[in-house]
Amino acid sequence: MLFEGQKTHEDEDILKAQDFIEKNYMEKITVDQLADMLSIGRRSFERRFKKATNNTVVEYLQRVKIEAAKRSFESSRKNINEVMFNVGYTDTKAFRTIFKKITGLTPIEYRNKYNKQAVVACSQKAKVKSKKMTVEVEQSFQSNCFFMTQVVILSKINNPSFELFN
Repeated sequence: MLFEGQKTHEDEDILKAQDFIEKNYMEKITVDQLADMLSIGRRSFERRFKKATNNTVVEYLQRVKIEAAKRSFESSRKNINEVMFNVGYTDTKAFRTIFKKITGLTPIEYRNKYNKQAVVACSQKAKVKSKKMTVEVEQSFQSNCFFMTQVVILSKINNPSFELFN
């Protein structure tokens, strides 16, 4: 469930539509499709959806897709295009524009800031320790996060006793 706060209303049809959107966000979903699925006229459906969620149907669908993209950026090493296609976008410019509008960051900025693989390595001071090497890195620029993540991953592969600590 992506937007718990937007589900506090009691409109069962709109809750069904929200559930359908969240389960099928990677597919092309239209307002007409949702209205037909619930046997409600399009205008009535749009009005009820907006009243219940404070978002238009299209805004809600975009938010769900971007939330799924954010989660992917936080937990995977997929590139921007892979994530974009996985959440149902085919237009790179539209994806980047909507992502930045909703999050305030570009997809790359978001991944660099929140990717869990890089969070530890991107702390202000990270120390990498193994039997053969100790490296201390002063982190001053976000762009170094990707490099540090590679160091951590390669060190772990090359030396199973590798440890990372702050």
